[in-house]
Amino acid sequence: GCDTICVSGNRAARIFKDRGVPERQLNVVGQPKYDNYLERVKNFQPPQYDQKKILFAAGSSLVRDEQNIQFLKVLVDSVRKCNSFLVVKMHPRTKETPQDIYTILGIENKSFLEIVKQSDDTFDILKDVYGLITVSSTMIIESLLLDKEGITVDYLAGEQRLDYGGYDAVYTIKDPQQIPDIIGEALRTKKPLANKKHLLEDELFKLDGKASERVAHLINSSL
Repeated sequence: GCDTICVSGNRAARIFKDRGVPERQLNVVGQPKYDNYLERVKNFQPPQYDQKKILFAAGSSLVRDEQNIQFLKVLVDSVRKCNSFLVVKMHPRTKETPQDIYTILGIENKSFLEIVKQSDDTFDILKDVYGLITVSSTMIIESLLLDKEGITVDYLAGEQRLDYGGYDAVYTIKDPQQIPDIIGEALRTKKPLANKKHLLEDELFKLDGKASERVAHLINSSL
């Protein structure tokens, strides 16, 4: 077995402890893959919004079945009625093209909707938007680090749902009837920054961009 287990945050540590791993074996170090992103966050200046823009980070099931298609249609309509702008970022493995999605939605007027399919830098995608909607993408962590509003679509996620309900840091859509109201509320009211920070620290430990250093120090001290 392992003498030491590195975990990203307290949430992960609790899972290991619940499974019987002794606390002395667990070292909470953060998540090295976010170190560079956290450095960029330090210099981030929130934009001024003439029109609030919402990003839907879609999974590969974007138009897989009628339930997903219906969600997308109601989402588009809800954002439009709030006089906001929706950007749908398609998953790279989705076989359809952006034009296919416009056709499925029956939309020709693109004044309130943009559908893209490219793997741009996550920071550059998120910096100009007001909020992020996702079914189960960890992109919600990057969005919360920028104090964006996060909305999870739990009823589409199944076992992949992001269990963040206890923090009051993100909005949650639990059934289709909630879509318009949740979108409207998220566009009107920001979740408290302290709640987002609590969630993020539970996921990523210290938000200092030094997780890699802590891992390296732990390895060196064990040699």
